[in-house]
Amino acid sequence: MDDLVTWLRGVLAETERLTRAANQAYRYAPGAVPPDGGVHWRWVDGEQWETVDLDAAEEFVSEAGHPSWLATVEEWQTSYDRTMPRSYVESAVEVDIHAARLIALHDPAAVLADIAAKRAILDEIVPALEGYEWDAVAERSTTERLVRLLASAYADRPGYQEAWGP
Repeated sequence: MDDLVTWLRGVLAETERLTRAANQAYRYAPGAVPPDGGVHWRWVDGEQWETVDLDAAEEFVSEAGHPSWLATVEEWQTSYDRTMPRSYVESAVEVDIHAARLIALHDPAAVLADIAAKRAILDEIVPALEGYEWDAVAERSTTERLVRLLASAYADRPGYQEAWGP
């Protein structure tokens, strides 16, 4: 079980590293710093970068043939006396609305919150696997199963062992 917990904590650390690398402020805003809790993503279109209502869109983020951008909700003051969001995808045409919704849902803020929650769960349940006296075998079994269930979400990652399955 120690190997599984160590591996899972490593996967969470790598996911956090990648997420923080994607958590960027506007590149031309002097001294701009993204929020520690992560930026929020939105799809925008038009000359003024209006936020697209993803629930109202039918097939694509923008009208067929018109570009859209994946940008932050947060904006930063530029040296040009205006505020700007950070864009991640620029001038994308015919972005499938279902993919767009999923991408926006998994912005850095959401992923960092998910990682924090999974770490908190591990911090709560792992001590129960480390030398505590057990009143019942079922309690240990349930605790191990919870760790295995958390890890199963990452079964496609390098190092995952089938024996760790729930």
